[in-house]
Amino acid sequence: MPDLLFNYNASDGEGAEPLPKAVYPAVIDTSKSEVGETDAGTYVTISFIISEPNEFSGRRLTVRYYLHDKAVWKWNKFLYNLGIAPDKDGQSRVNTDMLNGLPCKISVKPNTNKSTGKTYNDVDDVFATDDTLARARAKKTSNF
Repeated sequence: MPDLLFNYNASDGEGAEPLPKAVYPAVIDTSKSEVGETDAGTYVTISFIISEPNEFSGRRLTVRYYLHDKAVWKWNKFLYNLGIAPDKDGQSRVNTDMLNGLPCKISVKPNTNKSTGKTYNDVDDVFATDDTLARARAKKTSNF
């Protein structure tokens, strides 16, 4: 692990201001993706980086997709919206590294944590671009 230098005086601990509600062009960044466990179950994290040249370019937003029965629909919707459809048995094999760099559009809305009162960004939905759909069709398989 590299040595890291932290300047505790450089920040007041607050993050960047939440983005305005909008749909933003982005790319999927799986370089920091992880699969983990919490009391709520298994999850996968996926990051999105706003890509078009605008005042928010380079901002990273991360989503935690839970994979338990009551929440897996959101992960399935994410894959389906990117053109990754299940096979005839209703399954898809996905290597998250293969998603890295895929262009997409993300719907972002501000949300407020009820216990802390802090506002944060919520990636409400993910949409494929024409380029992403073309890549999925070129694969001609449900496995991505």
